[in-house]
Amino acid sequence: MKKHASTIILLTLTAVLFVNLYFIFKTIVDIKYLSQSIYSQRLELEKKYLKGLSLRYTIRALDDVRKKLNQNSKIILSTEDTLDLITDLEKTADEFQVRQSINLNEFTSKKRFDSTQININVTGYYDRVLSYLTELHRKPYYINFKIIKITTLPPTEGSIKPQISLHLSGIVYWENISSK
Repeated sequence: MKKHASTIILLTLTAVLFVNLYFIFKTIVDIKYLSQSIYSQRLELEKKYLKGLSLRYTIRALDDVRKKLNQNSKIILSTEDTLDLITDLEKTADEFQVRQSINLNEFTSKKRFDSTQININVTGYYDRVLSYLTELHRKPYYINFKIIKITTLPPTEGSIKPQISLHLSGIVYWENISSK
């Protein structure tokens, strides 16, 4: 009987050992599966995070582009902006106390986008004409000057400082609103 009892105990211990090994192995497999699942979720979350950062960067860049677009909205003038352009140039001339004449060819094209010739003659003291030119550069209007000619004029009676004459000849780009 001792032999049977030791065999039963040995079989029971072997069965318990196999059951424990089965559960341990199953737990190890489940842990590996969970680890892979967590790793793939982590990668997915990192991708979403990077997309979110990219989206934030894109939104900021879009805002910057919108700001610049608003700043440069006058690069191509509409045919209705002719008076605004001339009025703005006249105000600038008055501000810097220079005499100015503007010759702007009429916009007659039927195309949606076109250009026309503009000639501006400015006369005044050197520092004022230079300030006028600097302010003209700051304007939101885009005028492509092809000719810039500066000449010295003799001093007028009662004035010690000589005056200069500035001739600007260029092109203004237009959008014909009526042809949209």
